Amino acid sequence: MPNQKASIAPTQPENTLSAKTGHNDPPPPQPSSNMSRSAPNFRYRCGYVSKTSFASKTDHDSARLKQSSDFALGLHHLSIEELLCLQLSGYSSRQIITASLEEAEHWKDLAAKASAARDKAKRILDKQAQAGVTTIPYYSTDYPCPFYNLRNEAPPLIHVSGNKELLHREDCVAIIGARAADTQGQDTAYHFARQIGKQNHVVISGLALGCDTAAHRGCLDAGGPTLAIVASGLDITHPKANKSLQDEIVEKGGAILSEHPFGMKANPTRLVARCRMQV
Repeated sequence: MPNQKASIAPTQPENTLSAKTGHNDPPPPQPSSNMSRSAPNFRYRCGYVSKTSFASKTDHDSARLKQSSDFALGLHHLSIEELLCLQLSGYSSRQIITASLEEAEHWKDLAAKASAARDKAKRILDKQAQAGVTTIPYYSTDYPCPFYNLRNEAPPLIHVSGNKELLHREDCVAIIGARAADTQGQDTAYHFARQIGKQNHVVISGLALGCDTAAHRGCLDAGGPTLAIVASGLDITHPKANKSLQDEIVEKGGAILSEHPFGMKANPTRLVARCRMQV
C-alpha cells in the first residue's frame, strides 16, 4: 500500500446530520471491500472518513535519517527526561522541535539546573512506566513516521498505552465526526468502522462523544484494532464517560496515544491540536 496521508479539514457544523433517523430512511452507505486501497479520502455527513497510514520500520528509518539530516537537530542531544523537563518548564513543542544545536546545549544546562522540573519529570515518567505507558521521543525508531510530516508542529514526545505496533501499521483509516451527531450520523460512523474492523484494518479516532465513540465501538465490535489519539495525559479520560471504552480499547489490542504527560487535562486548545495527529 502506498504510504500517503489524507489532508482533512476540521469537521464543520454543516457536516453533522440534522434530521433524526426514521423508519423510511435509507441505510447508511457501506464501504467496499477494497476501500482502504481505492478511496484515500472521502466524506460522509457524519464527519470524515479518510485513508491515512503509518509506516513500516524500513520506511520509518529512511524518513528518520532524512529528518535528522536537516531538521530538529537539537532534539537528538536531549534525553526523554530533559525533553519533558523543558515542557514542564513552559517551553512549547514548536520551540523544542525547532531547537538548534546551540539551543539544545543551552537547554541541557537549564534542565540540569531546574531541579524541581527535572524531579517532576522523573516522577511522571516513573508513574507512566509503572502504568505500562511507553514514552517515545521524536528521534526514536518507534516514533510514528507520518508525524515527521508535521515538521515544526510534530510533538517532541508521545505517550502510548497499549499496542504500540499499531503505530507502524500501513492500513489505517481515520473516522472523525461531530460530538453532537444524531442517531443516523453515529450509525454511519459505526457501520464504516465495523466494516473496516472486519478486515482487520486500524480505525483511528479521538475518543470524543458522538461519532468518535461510534467509530471505536464499531471497530471493537468487529474484533478489529483501534487507536485513540487524545488530548489529555493517559491517566485522565476525556470525556469521563468513555473511561470504560478507553480501557476496552487497550484490553482488546488497541492503543491510546497522547502528546501530553500524566496529569495534563484536556482543554479546547489541546483538543484542537490533537486533530493534526489523527489524519
